[in-house]
Order: sequence, then C-alpha cells, then structure tokens
Amino acid sequence: MSARQRLVPLSEPDEWAEALTRTPHAFAHTWASCKAMQLSTGWPTYLYTWENGSSYAVCAVAERGMPGEEDVVTPYGFGGLVGTQVDAQVLEDWTRWARERGWVCGYLGLNPLLGSPVLRESGDYAEHNDVYVLDLRQGSRDLFAALSTNRRRQVRAFDKGGVRRIGDGGQRLRTFFLDNVDAFLRERGATSTYAFTRATYEALLDSEDVTFHGVEDRDGQIVAATVLAWTPYCGEYLFGISLPEGRRWSAALLWAGALQLAERDIPYLNLGGGVRRGDGVADFKARFGGSRLPLGALRQVYRPRTYVELCRAAGVEPDDRTGFFPAYRAPDLAVPRFSGGTRRPSS
Repeated sequence: MSARQRLVPLSEPDEWAEALTRTPHAFAHTWASCKAMQLSTGWPTYLYTWENGSSYAVCAVAERGMPGEEDVVTPYGFGGLVGTQVDAQVLEDWTRWARERGWVCGYLGLNPLLGSPVLRESGDYAEHNDVYVLDLRQGSRDLFAALSTNRRRQVRAFDKGGVRRIGDGGQRLRTFFLDNVDAFLRERGATSTYAFTRATYEALLDSEDVTFHGVEDRDGQIVAATVLAWTPYCGEYLFGISLPEGRRWSAALLWAGALQLAERDIPYLNLGGGVRRGDGVADFKARFGGSRLPLGALRQVYRPRTYVELCRAAGVEPDDRTGFFPAYRAPDLAVPRFSGGTRRPSS
C-alpha cells in the first residue's frame, strides 16, 4: 500500500487544524505558531501529512531559498515528525517526497517528548542539546518537592515579597512584553534565531493556546513576564523577560505558569534547554527538577551535488554535518547563490 502524502498550506487553517486532530502534537505544529513564525521569515510554510493504513504522521515545514536551491526546515519550536503507529516507512516516504519536490536538503528538528523513537535510529539523526521537562501529572506537592533548594526558597519569597502576580493576559502586560522583549534578548546575546518581528510576537500573544503572566512591584510597575503555550499533549515555555529589578521573580513566575497548566490538565511542560548544554540557561531550567531529554534533529541531503556546490561557494566543508546545518546557511555566512537563475534538481 502506497502512502498518501500532502502539504497543507497556511492559507487553509481549518484543514490544518483538522489534520492535527488525528495525532498528539505540540504548539510548534499548530497553525497559530507556524503563521506567527512566517510573519518573521516570510517563508512558504506547510503542514506535511503522511498516511499509510492505520499509521499517520504530521510535520510542519517551511521552504527557503532561491528557486532551484530551496531547502526545507521545521519552523521555530519543538515540532518535527510526530504521529501514531509511526515506523521507519514514514522516513523513507518523506525522503523520497523531498527529493521529488526538488529540495536540496532538510533540517527536521524532532520533538523530544512526542517524536517516535524510530526516527532517532536514522543515520541522519544527531543530538545537539538537552531539554528539561516537568511531568505535571504528579501534582503540585511532588512538583514542589522536586525543585532545588534555591527554587523552593524563591517560590516562598515571592509570596512574601510585596509583589503581585498579574493573571492571564491583559493589555498592560501585553504592552510591557512587546516593548521590552527585543532589548531583553539583545542584552542576553540571543542569536538570530530569535530575531522575530513585532507582528510575530503579537500573533503569538493573540493565540488562544498561549498564556502570559507578569509581576507588579510595590509601585504597580510591571517588572517581569512569562509566556507559555500548550496543546492538550504538552506545554512549552516560550519566553521569559524581566527588567533588572524583576529578575529575581523569574523562577517563581515560571512556577506559577506551570501550576496553571497543571490545572488545565496539560500533562507535561517542556522548559527547553540552554543555548548549549550545561550553560547558565540550562542550569536555570534544570533546577526545576524535571527530566532531562535529548534534543536532536534529522539532517538530510536530498540533492548531493547541489549541496556540495552551495557549500563550496560558501567556503565550508560539505561533509561536516556536526555544526550548523546546512553549513552554507551558517549565520556568519552570506547564503550563496548560483549564477544563471533557476537550476534543475540534481541527484
């Protein structure tokens, strides 16, 4: 039996939503998340669906590059191939599909919670980081007990600190986040991955699957905000920002958000990881006592000759897939272009 494959475009939000009802998925798979990211990238974005008998899988993908040189990537977030009764056949069919589409290569990040273990057996799979995940099903008492000593102290101090937590949403909190997020990320040395437009942030905050909370000091000034997203299968920590005087409340604010998701019966909260394993951001998240899970991606080349030409034009080694992928798109490089316009796919 041959698999049925299709690409659902962003122009079909109802069809996109219907396709997701058939499998567990994360926020990064949703139309709302992908549309928000597209407002920054401008890339054509789709939901790939695969069906073979009782097996079913989806994956949000975006196309980027000049005609004849397009590659494919999973949009920002913890997306990737997810599905029910998924086996190695989905990867074989996907790879064949990608070659037929004429893509040069593909970077498919895999969801550390929902991705099928069989995908990690592929020779194209490589791990590059860790994430920390809270099991919200265990209840607030056990969640609190799992916090580090310092985290428990911070949560208790919040209740005695003379500050007030602002509930879900609100225009003042929205304005605070939008006015301060770019400066906060610049101060933290965030990479170009986080170079989102204001329209992206606004779309995320408008999503019914996103919640954001803040902290007011004694003078009524908002000094910190946390943004979380969820599906019925898992929640995700999207952003946390603060003014200098509000940084000491960041952990307690994230803890409050986790408890709210637990009240919604969301089973897990993916806190994400650091910029790299073991850095300060990773340590901040590890202290919440969650499980550490590996984060990896499929790095695939569909048109080897074209991939080699693009890498050589950029002055990078095409055989090295251990660093940034595709290598010719590394942030410190100008993306090379062939002369002469569109090229036909090569194999």
